[in-house]
Amino acid sequence: MSKIIKTLAYICIAAAAITFTSCTKDLELTQKQREFTEMLQPGLVTNGTYTMEYSSENCQLSSTSDGKYRVMTDDQSRYMEANVTGNMKELGTSVNVHLKWYLNDNLNQKELTMIVSKMENDTYWLWNEEESTGVIIRKLI
Repeated sequence: MSKIIKTLAYICIAAAAITFTSCTKDLELTQKQREFTEMLQPGLVTNGTYTMEYSSENCQLSSTSDGKYRVMTDDQSRYMEANVTGNMKELGTSVNVHLKWYLNDNLNQKELTMIVSKMENDTYWLWNEEESTGVIIRKLI
């Protein structure tokens, strides 16, 4: 009887190990995506450069529990807002992002499916390869 229990225990351990390793993802990044994930400040990035970049000297960050993230200048002359729908808990996950940004007296909007490309502490790097657009957001609450 104890031999059967040992065998069953080994089978359970092996099954758990196989299940665990099959759930982990190695995300293969494109060159543009890799360069994007090396950027540090929250904000909106298009074609490798910041369209709106957070600076502690003249900007504020905000986030809400329902997935809205914002970077704005203190005088509110420029801002970027990302409304994220979906779960950002796993690398490689797709989320829907409605982007709005106000720059040079123009309000711009774009709806994109983005990939969670990097997670570090409460900061997330979301990327869309087709549009070469990324958003770096920080959860504050």
